[in-house]
Amino acid sequence: MSQIKYSFLSVLCYALIFFIPDMIKLHNGTTLTASLSYLIGTGILIILYQKVRPLSFESKSVSPKKDLLISFIGILSIILLVGVGGYIETFFSFQNNFNRGLNMLDVLWQRPIFAMIATICGPIIEEFVFRRACIGFFSEYFSLRFAILFSATAFALVHVDSDIFIYFILGYVLSLLYVKSGSLKTAIISHCGSNILVLAIQVLRFAT
Repeated sequence: MSQIKYSFLSVLCYALIFFIPDMIKLHNGTTLTASLSYLIGTGILIILYQKVRPLSFESKSVSPKKDLLISFIGILSIILLVGVGGYIETFFSFQNNFNRGLNMLDVLWQRPIFAMIATICGPIIEEFVFRRACIGFFSEYFSLRFAILFSATAFALVHVDSDIFIYFILGYVLSLLYVKSGSLKTAIISHCGSNILVLAIQVLRFAT
């Protein structure tokens, strides 16, 4: 499969994952439809990824231990940099909606199964689309450095209702993890891990 075709199909799948629950509502409202949409969409993106040719920086011989080590460093880096970004916004009195955007507590209490599916599948979907598909597409026409910037910008813009600056930092760090490690797994694990960690912190804060 060509890179352009792969990127197009990945973005189309991403759009359908979020539009289908509003178009098709089963007996449990949008919750069941959204859960199925996330799960099926993740499966389709995995299949598409297996059919596209590897990018020049992707390594076929990355060890699992190296993936986990880089991913652990990635999780810590994301939490640190996002925290620093939040303090910068607070210092300069910028509007910060990041906490509102990540607040999954209400969903967790009311729809725990969907919350867990979204927490795991959401990052996987976004890494296939904004890291592999976007970087792969833009690197066909621009340098890898610009491809990373375009990927991070696109990632931030789809989270415009939350906090563009913080999500740009998040997208940039995840892109660097992917490119420097040569493995998309590191970005996926880092993204999932940081989401779970943030959610766990919110639960602990609520409990205390």
